[in-house]
Amino acid sequence: MKWIPKKKILFTNDAAISEEFTSLPALSLIMIGIVLFSLLIFSTYDSYGKQTDQLSEIEMAEYILAKCLDPDLEYMLDGSIIDMSCMRAPQGIAYLENLQENLFPSGLEYTLSLHWDDTTIFILSEPPGKDQLAVSQSIGIALNPVDVYPGAVTIIIWANDTQGP
Repeated sequence: MKWIPKKKILFTNDAAISEEFTSLPALSLIMIGIVLFSLLIFSTYDSYGKQTDQLSEIEMAEYILAKCLDPDLEYMLDGSIIDMSCMRAPQGIAYLENLQENLFPSGLEYTLSLHWDDTTIFILSEPPGKDQLAVSQSIGIALNPVDVYPGAVTIIIWANDTQGP
């Protein structure tokens, strides 16, 4: 009798799943996890960057507000009252425009608004209707030597979209 070697069969059951494809579901779950983790890290860094930029813009607006309310300026009376006639005079406007020109390299523009009762006046220009940030402070507003109203001064800043390279 001749000996015939038995065929080596990896699987004896044809209905079973082959071994080489059993790791695909686990691998796909790992890949989905890596993608989700990467998206989470990216969005965290992105939101941190946006908050840092916004904080620097708030600090810039507070700086501009402090410069506009300097007690030594011609349009400030007693350090806490704005004289409207002096502020709207050429010297007051020139000071605010000079401050604006010094900020131009940063890509930011600003306007100053005064608000009392139901009246709002923009001193430099009207702000655009999008992507603005405002900082306010309560202050007295003297329309003339007799009429002084409680009001607020607001600095509104926004990014200059037309800035050149």
